Amino acid sequence: MRIRTFIYGITAIGLSALLCRCAHIGNITGGSKDTTPPQILSQHPEDYSTRFHDKEIKITFDEFVELVSPESNFLISPPLDENPQYHLKGKTLVIDFKACNLDSNTTYIVLCDHAVKDYTEGNMLPAKNIVFSTGDYIDTMCLCGTIKDAFTMDAVKGAYVILHTEDQDSALCTLTPRYICKTDAKGQYMFVNIADRPYYISALTDKNQNLKYDQSDEQIAFQKQMVMPYPMPALPAADTLSGDSTALVDSLSSAGMENKSDTITTPAPALDSCHLLMFTQTDTTVKFLKKELLALYHYQLIFRNKAESFLLRQISNTDTLPGIQTEMVPTRDTVHVFFTDTINETFEFQIEINGIPTDTIELNPGQKPPGSRLTKKSDDDKKYVSTGIARQGTLFQHLILKFGYPVQVRKEHQMRMIVPKDTVKDTIYVDSHFTDSLQRYLEIDFDFSQEKTAYTLLCPDSVFYTAYGWTNDSIAITVNTAAIKDFGDVNLYYNFYATNTYIVELLNEKRQIVQSDTITYNKKISYLHLTPGKYTARVIIDENSNGRWDSGKYVERIQPEKVIYYPGWIEAKANWTIEETFDVVTEEKQ
Repeated sequence: MRIRTFIYGITAIGLSALLCRCAHIGNITGGSKDTTPPQILSQHPEDYSTRFHDKEIKITFDEFVELVSPESNFLISPPLDENPQYHLKGKTLVIDFKACNLDSNTTYIVLCDHAVKDYTEGNMLPAKNIVFSTGDYIDTMCLCGTIKDAFTMDAVKGAYVILHTEDQDSALCTLTPRYICKTDAKGQYMFVNIADRPYYISALTDKNQNLKYDQSDEQIAFQKQMVMPYPMPALPAADTLSGDSTALVDSLSSAGMENKSDTITTPAPALDSCHLLMFTQTDTTVKFLKKELLALYHYQLIFRNKAESFLLRQISNTDTLPGIQTEMVPTRDTVHVFFTDTINETFEFQIEINGIPTDTIELNPGQKPPGSRLTKKSDDDKKYVSTGIARQGTLFQHLILKFGYPVQVRKEHQMRMIVPKDTVKDTIYVDSHFTDSLQRYLEIDFDFSQEKTAYTLLCPDSVFYTAYGWTNDSIAITVNTAAIKDFGDVNLYYNFYATNTYIVELLNEKRQIVQSDTITYNKKISYLHLTPGKYTARVIIDENSNGRWDSGKYVERIQPEKVIYYPGWIEAKANWTIEETFDVVTEEKQ
């Protein structure tokens, strides 16, 4: 008994030592992360089956999967009155057609667009087409292209591309499509296995998922002429069309790719053979949206769209007429209202936009705002109007001040500039002028001509007065100028192939407009004193010469005005002059 106990004890000690030794070897890991998408093991019926009369299609994967928004990530063409049902049984995806009425002698394409992912890591099944026919043959035509934003020329992802067979201007608004597909991240789309006949093509960012253009904020695109599909090219593998759709897109854009069918050889068309530009149709209706009390005696009225003219007409308590000043911002969708009388009483006003009476609003000149822009000194009741910088002065531009309220009175020759010169400082009295009708923006008439210099603008208090008797506090603003060599110049030669009205714009790296000009034919424009960095250029073909870009109109079949971007970036370098040429080539010239 003792021997047995001894043996058990020795064994336990040995195991303990072995485990302790193993514990110091390292941590147990779960291995590398699974990045492989689900693999299809079988499908019944198989792709490209004809005489399809089954009620369901079953696709079995090598692992458990889950569905991702099947109502929007599965698309079937031609569309059905009742869509198939999509559900899972174990590792099998079931596409249920029991409630569907399939047309006879028709090729159907079910697009699975990132609708299936594996259960554990979320790896997506690549876009897959499931093709079958209720007749004796599979349609073999295709159509590819790109969708871009008409103004930015950026690719539009996730747009519905739609084919109709009916010759009707409002087909996108009222009719059911014949075929549908969606664009990828590059804005590319691809129709496969469609019937050999001409189509009307359009595109839509379908916000309510009804495949119709019925919301004003939806983007649309269309082509006036019918388009013809072309034979699908031969691919290296027979199952490529039902797998990653990129293979077909690449094949259509490859030089020299041919479709071989017995004795007929057809060159594959270019990928962008059907290129569409999307736009949001401009709603020109001007509508009053809301009022905001920004400060004491200061309201802001906001409108939808631009107002050419604006009038505020008092319609109540007309025995008392408070003074009003209005100012429309440059975008013409906002109006600032300043009351020059401080009466605390509510009045009703009629808004007239473009000469037409619209809404009525109530305004109280003396209503107290939640906060005030005024500051008050502790030793008296003197109130000060806020003063800020609307545009910073530099070596090449004037300084502009902005007052919080319109200025009624100002004292002349009170502002002065301190100018360093060697070891002394000169004091120069400067002139100024208001740049707006309400006298809120004051431009200082002084050229900052010295490089690497710190100028100081000084203005004593009580020089500018508002209608309420408020005045400015003392002003001291420093303007530091850089060296001329710190800036760069760009000479850009615009070459056109037709006389037209062109809006040419220089854009910075954030695509903000640096300078805008209107020209009619070839011209060199010098962009001077640029901050070093990347720039590009944009040309708008201003067909109606109204000085702005206009989007299209679908029902009237009007395309948006063309926008052409410089192909790349122009690097402005300090103390350099760059010479570049922009050959503005339109599609007609190409």
